[in-house]
Amino acid sequence: MTHLADRKDLAERLRYPVAAASVDASTAASIEALWSQLTHSGAPTTPGRTEEFLVGDEIFAASVVLGRFETWAWADLILSSLARETNLLLPGTRILLLGTGTLADALASAVARFGGRLEVAAQDPVGLIDIAGRHGVPVWTVTDGEIVSSGIDIVLVTGRNHPSLVREAIAPTQRPLVAIDATAPGSTGGLTTVGDTVGTVRGLTELSGARPIFVVPRPSPAALGSVGGDIRALYAVLRSALEPVDADVALAEVLLA
Repeated sequence: MTHLADRKDLAERLRYPVAAASVDASTAASIEALWSQLTHSGAPTTPGRTEEFLVGDEIFAASVVLGRFETWAWADLILSSLARETNLLLPGTRILLLGTGTLADALASAVARFGGRLEVAAQDPVGLIDIAGRHGVPVWTVTDGEIVSSGIDIVLVTGRNHPSLVREAIAPTQRPLVAIDATAPGSTGGLTTVGDTVGTVRGLTELSGARPIFVVPRPSPAALGSVGGDIRALYAVLRSALEPVDADVALAEVLLA
């Protein structure tokens, strides 16, 4: 990131990025740290002595590249939570992914990397065709009846383009089911109450009903801020000097380097 100071065309236009109150603490601290690195490495400005550029959440929301990066980071956090809280090995494990869109696409890629036996279900035929073409996995359209068959070991719920997961949608069997609410930070959860809490196993909540269900804790949205704070800070600095499209191109170049 400090290589920004070597780009004179950019350094001459840098404004001092100031995080708005809505920006999370990790990102705000990363912005200050990066700015300090830049000024100490030869950039022609000093914090507080140049024009300020207010950085709010709307700045980050406008970046396609940043959005993609954070979606993939969130998918990795979901699988990390599964690995941390369970003893399931993904290779050979039957996994049902509910939903379509960028998050579902990122989760499908992540599961495929670890050898999981993935299938995808949703109410979005076009999105399902896209996922099937990208990842070569079985897909099917969700109806109002059964969604999770007795052979599924894990269900990932994205909260997009599928019904809420309810007890009636899960086939009764003695085979345990592991469920996780994978909805992105700020989104409404797609995992509804599918049974009463009867206990906990390790970090899992055990639910009652015709099929044993263990719910994996959803990662804290703050975890995404910790993972992506430096990348957000870099984008904030880039936006302090560049238009949105140019800043996205510059960010993509850094991520690909």
